[in-house]
Amino acid sequence: ATNNGGTIINGWVLVSQDEVTVNHFGVRSGSGAANAVHSTQNRTLLMNMFASGIKKFVFIDGEYYIDGMIDFANVSGLQLIGSKLKHSTLIRIVGEVDYGIRIGNFNNSYNQDFLIDGLTLFGSIKDNTGSWKTDTYNVNKMLHVGGLVNNVKFRDLGIQYCTNAIVSTGTNNWNRTYENVSIRYVKNGIITPEANGNLFQKTFVFFFQEVGISVVGFGVQFDNCS
Repeated sequence: ATNNGGTIINGWVLVSQDEVTVNHFGVRSGSGAANAVHSTQNRTLLMNMFASGIKKFVFIDGEYYIDGMIDFANVSGLQLIGSKLKHSTLIRIVGEVDYGIRIGNFNNSYNQDFLIDGLTLFGSIKDNTGSWKTDTYNVNKMLHVGGLVNNVKFRDLGIQYCTNAIVSTGTNNWNRTYENVSIRYVKNGIITPEANGNLFQKTFVFFFQEVGISVVGFGVQFDNCS
């Protein structure tokens, strides 16, 4: 068997792969400066995991520092599962980044059947005042869903501290499901789809259930949708 750094190592194969955790691949959790030093390695390990062919990854309760964007171009059927306990599985994006998590890219890479469940995405925002300003970094778009991404579901998802919480783009005939989504302390909530003059008369289907958006510049904005 080919080594993948987590479930197959030097010929040893993990027998029970029903619940593969990110910790199997060496991703480290914890809070504070002592754990922030692992943020670059954590991002590298996560990208290797998603390229391994395994489709379901579990995040054990804790706080995970990630330095830079997590990109899911050309990955389908992937499930990222956190805890059902509210805000007990936290992914903290550190550094100045344009995108925190990107599903699909600008070259219309194809993704489908994507699930993020039970995670809280926590970023930074600097161009604000008062309690909103967290540090000198900024996450511009926490969750970006790009072209040709079909049948994507966000469930029990929390997003805090960023300029734009969720930004959707795309071509046509794709679904977005937002179920029990909480967005707080962001400048803009959900932009769906992002402003693009080429998106007129396309087919977009959105499902919203128990979506709470508070302390924001605006909640949900529909641009160029007929």
